[in-house]
Order: sequence, then C-alpha cells, then structure tokens
Amino acid sequence: LADAIVVDTHEHKKFFAERFFVDARKVIVAPVGCRSDLFVPLPQRESDGAFVVEFHGGFSPLQGVEHIMEAAKILQDRNEQIHFEITGTGQLFLPITRLAEELCLTNITFLGKKPLQELPRSIARGDICLGIFGTTEKALRVIPNKVYECMSCGKPVITGRSPAALEFLHDGKEVCMVEPGDGTALAEKIIELKHDRVLREQLGTRARAASLDTFSPHAVVKDLIG
Repeated sequence: LADAIVVDTHEHKKFFAERFFVDARKVIVAPVGCRSDLFVPLPQRESDGAFVVEFHGGFSPLQGVEHIMEAAKILQDRNEQIHFEITGTGQLFLPITRLAEELCLTNITFLGKKPLQELPRSIARGDICLGIFGTTEKALRVIPNKVYECMSCGKPVITGRSPAALEFLHDGKEVCMVEPGDGTALAEKIIELKHDRVLREQLGTRARAASLDTFSPHAVVKDLIG
C-alpha cells in the first residue's frame, strides 16, 4: 500500500520485490550511514605497546561474533600481542562469553553495553575495527551501522565479504573484506594489517573520505528527496 519503500541496500530491494511481489520502482535504496556529527576521528590513545581490535554491536546471529572468538583463539595460540575490546550485549551474549571461557581466551575484554555517545571513544581505541561475519541470509543483505560508524571515524575496518558490502565498498580500498564465517581468514587479515601501518592509514583515510562523500546524512537522502 505504500507509495515508497526505503531500504538500505539493493540486495534488500531485490529481497522485498521477490518475497512480497512489490513493484521495484517503489523501492528506494538509501544506505544506513551514520551520524556524521558524532562519529568523527578522535585522538589516538597513548602508545602502550598493545594492538587493539575493536568491535561493538548486538550479539545476534547476523554479527558472527563466534568467528571473532575463533580468530582470537588463533592469534592467542600464535602469541600475537593483539587484544580484542568487545562492546555490546544481546541475544547470544551468554553463549559467546561461555565460548570465550571454554577457549581460555585472555586476549578479549567484554565491555558490556555503552551509550551511543560513548562509541566514538571506543572506536578511537582500536587500531582496527570489525564489522560483521555472520553467514545468515540477512547478513549477506546488509551493511551494518558499525561499518559506517568506524569508517566515519577514519578507522581501518575488516568486515565480511557479501553482495551488499560490494554494492558500496571496495575490498582493499575503503575496507578489507574476508569470507563470512571464516575465523582463520579474519585472523590472517588482522595480522596483515597489524604489520602494515601504511595500509592501515590509507584504509582509514579513504574510509573517512567515502563516509563524508557518500554515507553522510546529506548524501544518503539525495535519492529519497528526489
């Protein structure tokens, strides 16, 4: 019955058109983006010798946090000096924290839920930020808020390769992508970025530029206004 339907990716547009027989001409794609007034580059933490990987989000199947645990285990077994800071809670929080205990992970800190206004400071602590790695159908149709937020903060981001992500982003340019559900690939990509500071800086710079040009509130509403 709607005159217009707003979705976040072309994959979602295709899904709604096929599932509910919606006229695709009524569906407008507007990337989620983020609050560009809040998610801005902040000063880096003082050098303390640690290499921090940041993640924030709800603990749902879409997120694939269990694959982050798998990567953390691999890195811990290799004695890589890398620490994960995990912000958030949700549906799978207890199973994930139990998994961390079973794997005897000492390189992860679970920080619980934080207000939106505090997330830029959490992101600023990270040398690398993580997106989503789930393998559900929905995970392959979306680009999550956290990817846009970390890009807006000028951070290098690793996220799952998906049809949705490839609509707007380029692997190795604005973000790095790995196969969803593959903790080993994630671990290898983290090691690669840890040892390539120049690449991290290039990714962060390009991510920030793309965020301002394409994913700011002013940019994402252009088609909607039209």
